[in-house]
Amino acid sequence: MTQPACSPDWLREAIADLPMKDVRVLGHGLWGPTVDLGDGTVLKLVRRRAGIGDGLEICDNEARVLAALGGRPLDGVAVPRLVARGDFAGESRAAAAGFAAWLRMTRVAGRPIGDDWLASRSDVERERFAASYGRALATLRGVGTDRIVGTAGLDDRLRALLIALPAASPLPSDRDLCDAFLSELESMPQGRRTGFVHGDAH
Repeated sequence: MTQPACSPDWLREAIADLPMKDVRVLGHGLWGPTVDLGDGTVLKLVRRRAGIGDGLEICDNEARVLAALGGRPLDGVAVPRLVARGDFAGESRAAAAGFAAWLRMTRVAGRPIGDDWLASRSDVERERFAASYGRALATLRGVGTDRIVGTAGLDDRLRALLIALPAASPLPSDRDLCDAFLSELESMPQGRRTGFVHGDAH
């Protein structure tokens, strides 16, 4: 998906008193850009429509996860602290560009990783990065689940995804597969469903 240039107007509509001199885009995700505000925080803009699901719902879920984690590291994996979350007004320029909401969080130390950076690495360096990334995801899945489930009031993301996916696909086989998975999920005892799906990883 082609991403539009990030407009300073969108940032000011989220944070009215934002100084603009040190602001820079760290990268673009499916749902929008993440911008370094130069004050130790970043602003993540969220589109209303970009992939499967609703941008506001996805933004709300991410905010609940960040609030539950509270900025505390997970076994050495740095976790940003949620600073604020807001919606763009319907008449705003950001809304006219398709954005629905924003998240402001503390910036954690590290290097933004993109396709260009990965392409310039050796095979050994890419394998080392992949292993590190896998360890971080495993930590988020293990330790993060223990901290979040039951405390953040999160909805069942997997069930929501299986309900939403068929509407996004014209193929009857996809709808049948999702129905089968949903049937299996709902037949499981509640205790075996413990876990969460973030749906995004930076």
